[in-house]
Amino acid sequence: MQSGSVYYHFKSKKEILLAVYEVGVERISARVKAAISEQSEPLERLRAAVRAHLEVILDESAYARVLTTVKPGEVAGLDDQLIQLRDNYENIFTELLNELPFKKSFDPKMLRMILIGSANYAQWWYHPGKNSPAFIADQMTDLMAGALEK
Repeated sequence: MQSGSVYYHFKSKKEILLAVYEVGVERISARVKAAISEQSEPLERLRAAVRAHLEVILDESAYARVLTTVKPGEVAGLDDQLIQLRDNYENIFTELLNELPFKKSFDPKMLRMILIGSANYAQWWYHPGKNSPAFIADQMTDLMAGALEK
């Protein structure tokens, strides 16, 4: 393949980036939706979602790196599309968190941002073979469970 051949399909680097981001969101969304479809209890659905999210983020794919490093505002002209893709994905977690009876002092939106943010950052400190993505996800979910009404 010639170095310029990709521009037969894409007009610019921005279009390539957006396409990679879209595929990444599609892949992670599909994994999370498949994982939660196997669970019926709200906390277990959240646990399954966090596990699936971490598995995708930690798989070292280019898609995962793009999802966690490209931020709206960094690529002029793509803000609206990147925000929409991100929000569509995060709505899965919004719905999962809204199923749970949190104490009044906890804001589910803030919990969502903390959860996804810390899960995304795991690729910077994670060491394969030490703790599994499932173990890390369970620890994160257990922390969220501490904010639930008893």
